[in-house]
Amino acid sequence: MSDQIDAKKRKILIDLLNDVSNRFSYIRDDICVPYGLTSVQSQLIIDIYNNPESKVTDLCKRMHKSTNVISPLVNRLIEKGYLIKEKSKSDSRVYFVRITDKSKKIVDDIVQDISDYSLPCFDGITEEQVDLVTLYLKKILEVMNK
Repeated sequence: MSDQIDAKKRKILIDLLNDVSNRFSYIRDDICVPYGLTSVQSQLIIDIYNNPESKVTDLCKRMHKSTNVISPLVNRLIEKGYLIKEKSKSDSRVYFVRITDKSKKIVDDIVQDISDYSLPCFDGITEEQVDLVTLYLKKILEVMNK
């Protein structure tokens, strides 16, 4: 059996993945509006919350974005009071991006809101189906990361 997928099936799969991604992005956008954040800004704040020793280059790698995209986002979030830059104690050339108390207060709310809003999306899907989708999505990510 060949490891290749025919072009038609590949296009269907890519279109489905794009559609799912867009729908979750719309959910996140709707949830973030009351906080004055975009979806990407909330992802950035949540990432820093989960990885407190983050440099801009670390954020770029984890979010699969260039510094041309991440640096302006970080700067806007600093202006809004959601992030701060702190100089490394061990290397004065290095700056870490950290979340502020303002961000800490809303991260849990945003994560919970996303979970609550997304939960009905999975109604009618069995646990076995969730396990299969999870397995296949992990495989797709594994292949994409080669």
